[in-house]
Amino acid sequence: MKKIIALFLTIVLICGMFILPASAVNAKKITPELQKKLDKMSDTDTIEVYVPISYYLGNKEQTDEAARRAEEETGLTLDSSRPYKKVETNEERERYDTAFYAALQDVYKRFILSVMDEMGLTFDDVCGANEGYTIDDIKIPSNYRLTKEHIYRLTEFDRVYKIDLLNKEQITPDEKITPELQARLDTMSDDDTTEVWIEYWGLQTWNESELERLTNEAVGFTMKDVHEVTKTDRVLANDMVNIWRRMRNKIRQQLQHQFWVDFFKELNIEDSEVIGEWHPEDEQWEYGSNRFVLSKKKILAIAAHEKIREIKPDEPIEYDDCYYLVFEKDNWDVEKGYRLTRLDYDYYGYGEIGTRDITMSADDRVKVVFSRDGKTAERWYPSEEDEGYAPGYDSRSIRIFFYRSANGTDPLCYKGFLLAYPCEPPIVEPTQLPTDTPTYSVIVPNVIPGDVDNDGDLTILDATAIQRMLADLPSESYAVWNADYDDDGSVTILDATAIQRKLADLTE
Repeated sequence: MKKIIALFLTIVLICGMFILPASAVNAKKITPELQKKLDKMSDTDTIEVYVPISYYLGNKEQTDEAARRAEEETGLTLDSSRPYKKVETNEERERYDTAFYAALQDVYKRFILSVMDEMGLTFDDVCGANEGYTIDDIKIPSNYRLTKEHIYRLTEFDRVYKIDLLNKEQITPDEKITPELQARLDTMSDDDTTEVWIEYWGLQTWNESELERLTNEAVGFTMKDVHEVTKTDRVLANDMVNIWRRMRNKIRQQLQHQFWVDFFKELNIEDSEVIGEWHPEDEQWEYGSNRFVLSKKKILAIAAHEKIREIKPDEPIEYDDCYYLVFEKDNWDVEKGYRLTRLDYDYYGYGEIGTRDITMSADDRVKVVFSRDGKTAERWYPSEEDEGYAPGYDSRSIRIFFYRSANGTDPLCYKGFLLAYPCEPPIVEPTQLPTDTPTYSVIVPNVIPGDVDNDGDLTILDATAIQRMLADLPSESYAVWNADYDDDGSVTILDATAIQRKLADLTE
């Protein structure tokens, strides 16, 4: 009997060894700031949290279902192999597409509700900036007021990769200062200075509606005017769009610059205390800073500000030379050939954009390391223990970008640090034209039909941009010359539908 009991206890212990690491992995999804709050709460206490949820609308299964429902409703089809009348006239096409689009919206709503129901979330739990969201927004909210018990339960779902405090949920000043910095401050007088890195809660540096209003005033027309001009003169409309966009970028830079000037003044930070590039006199300089040299007295005062998230010691680094991609297949060794290039502010990429991409298979894993000598990894992103990013499929070209201080608000941003996605192999232009080939001074724009949001790819967001324009809703980017996707001479809901069907491989 004793042997049986001993054997049973051994099995239980072994099982526990496998269970605990899984719990530890799930716990990593909760940010340290939120964890500090949860440690002080009972299971039934509630707190407002940010919960980004991974999901995708517009996949083939969803569009196939919408197509079947449209066929049943109209008796029409675009697929000659289906037992319905083949669409032959414009009127039939419009009737079919109207039914398809309505069915697709219904499929989306049902999917969103099923995802939320799976995780025990309802629109009654929604708070903060998402308050007022309904299923008609065709979007899963990310801001919720939840109990401590519910938050821990959400860490078990693969769709949830991070749970954080909402901006307005405050932590105490002493919680914002890291233990490493506090230990340093304990040895300093009030006027002694030290270099620090300050993390902010999501700062809104400019207002979208205000930016659009100022742009319209500056150029003397709106994007709605551009849409009207498109019907008669697409060349003029193209010129108007370029003028509007250039002015918008200029005003946006000015608004962002003024924000940082005012914000630093609000924090009582002098220009001389900013580390790195900071040009307060240049109204087109749109970047602030996270790095400062500050006195102990000022650090303690700044920690009490509502927009300060964390203050920690800063380690001076050479931004352009210290970050490398490392791969599991290379035993995570640092190789100088995989050094990242600083593209803008705190944003890095591998090589020159469009000329050097990476080939990865489905199970290959990649991280980013900080290394001063190009040999020894001193810091790991996301962490040395993390298994790293894997694309999940084979691709000849994986483009990888790195955000050193990203906070992970973008669903595509891997744990706040890596952004990787498949792309077309770069087009290598000949270095020299044949001697018998004449040359021409002609600029040919790289236009992708249907790329309405002008991000270089045809995605479901382009269909959304068309829908928002037709509903007179604001859209951050609208390439009017690409909106007439079905090339019938006008921009209608059929263009949005055609894009959706193309993405779902339903075109003939």
